[in-house]
Amino acid sequence: MFITTDTYAIEKEVRSFCANHGLTVEYTEDGNTYTEDNTIYIRKPDPRWDKDAWLQWKFTVYHEIGHNVAEMSDVFPMMERNKVSPDSFLGALVNGADDYRSEYYRFDEYHGRRQIMSEARRKWTETLISSLSSPSDMKDKALQTMLIYDTIKRENWQKDMAGLPDKMLDGADLQQQEWLNRLEDGEYWEHLQKPCSAEAMYQLMKAIIDNVFDMDSEEEEKSSQEQYEQEHGKAGGEGEPQAGENEGKGDESEGVGEEKEGDGTSNEMGSEGSEIRKAEATVKYDYNKYVMHDHGKPEGATYTPLHIEYPDKFAGGYYNPATLADFDIRDYTKMHGATTSSYYDRIRKVKTGRGLSTRVRKLLQVISQSHYQHGMKRGRLSTKNIYRCTMTETGSYQEKIFKKQITNDVLDTAVLVLTDMSGSMGGQKIVHAGKATAMLNEAIGRLHIPLKIVGFTETRNTVRHNVFKNFDSKITEDNLLRNFAQAAHDCMHNNADGDSVLWGYQQLLSRPEKRKLLIVLSDGSPAGYRGDGDSYTKNVVSQIEKEKRVEIYGIGIMDRNVQRYYTNNKVIEKADELETALLNVIKSKVINR
Repeated sequence: MFITTDTYAIEKEVRSFCANHGLTVEYTEDGNTYTEDNTIYIRKPDPRWDKDAWLQWKFTVYHEIGHNVAEMSDVFPMMERNKVSPDSFLGALVNGADDYRSEYYRFDEYHGRRQIMSEARRKWTETLISSLSSPSDMKDKALQTMLIYDTIKRENWQKDMAGLPDKMLDGADLQQQEWLNRLEDGEYWEHLQKPCSAEAMYQLMKAIIDNVFDMDSEEEEKSSQEQYEQEHGKAGGEGEPQAGENEGKGDESEGVGEEKEGDGTSNEMGSEGSEIRKAEATVKYDYNKYVMHDHGKPEGATYTPLHIEYPDKFAGGYYNPATLADFDIRDYTKMHGATTSSYYDRIRKVKTGRGLSTRVRKLLQVISQSHYQHGMKRGRLSTKNIYRCTMTETGSYQEKIFKKQITNDVLDTAVLVLTDMSGSMGGQKIVHAGKATAMLNEAIGRLHIPLKIVGFTETRNTVRHNVFKNFDSKITEDNLLRNFAQAAHDCMHNNADGDSVLWGYQQLLSRPEKRKLLIVLSDGSPAGYRGDGDSYTKNVVSQIEKEKRVEIYGIGIMDRNVQRYYTNNKVIEKADELETALLNVIKSKVINR
């Protein structure tokens, strides 16, 4: 199964972008996206999603942000003030225009966002085009024309839209081509790029109804207001009289008026006739199919939902992956001092060869030395090859008279040690794990290789990570053991291996070093509250191994289950095996010998 190993980086990026606009993020279990009280609510992401699902998810967030920045958020009060039904013809025009207005606003501010918006908009448009047919309703035809015009304009600043207008124009009839010419001559969309206010946008759509489509904007506004009243339970004389209505009249006289020219319907049936018209329009014409979502708000709510269908069935058993919000990061780097745990003394008493750091240091001193490569066309002049200058008949051979210094980059490596601190690791296992962690710190840390040491466990609601050492800090063996022992005393529950490995992987990817190594110390299979952790962990490790951006190595502590998850692994059964086993890991993975 495919796993998106950049899951947590994507989450961090999105949360950071939202924070820059004064918004926070909360996850939901459904596909509805909406904003309420400066918080964007969006579907909880899943590392098992494919590329298209992630693209849709990121697009949805950025689209929602676009509607909620201060300069664009005036659309919601404008819709309420003018009582615009999002399901009406006028409402659909306004919705489509506002999508363009908000997506164009500062579209080039951030390259990642620009690319996501461009790719996702093309996919949405292609899907819509495939479902379109020749409309018989004039308003439906008008909205389809607006979609074509919108796509033509987007082609100028969203590169992925290239070619789509031509496909859409092939199906346009003479009437639509005439409308498109009028839209182009009027430069209507240029007003949306200035930017303009929501009220100005609303008046612009009314002008298009009058001047491009030869319809009556006042009638369309009145029809939209009637529909708005019905949707909000104010039909039949309830609520405040609106402009254009007959004030002071009861149910029988409300809505009596002239026949509409645009759709051939009549107001003679009053509110009952209005209900019938609304029902017929809803069944026959879905004007909102031309926009991603309406910008109205459900009764009693302060948000606008955008519904997206995300994949929710995957191979293997059920599993609920952790998000960044599910991690509880505990800082044990500064908790030096007395510990209430007996593990401290037990780990200190473990006898090993005590020569690991010395053996590793000597090995590295030999292989990390710089040397010169001779026979180069550029570099410093090599006295041993200068004779080649006289060999005029040897072609390019006579040019290879230089040497270049080659520096072994074996130390250009970052290492993260991830130690299982679940309940099953209690007793002698955690003692061995603690000693192994201390030995790795001693051997790797003294070589100035960036090293991070983290212990992981899981409670019912969180994946807990105990940070004992950060990449660019130092810690003595005694302090490390004290803090490690205290963490083991504080909390040893379940183990969400897959989530923790993915988190550690992301930590390493953010490092600048050329080589990156993740060492996992564990006693066996994942066990937690999130479901089938076994399958999920296998998929996570397998994906990391396939991508080869980070090397991963599993060390089994008195248990051979690591062999089921990690291609590169070693099992430690006794304390006297620690030094040899860890030396082999460092030789094969850190210094590649």
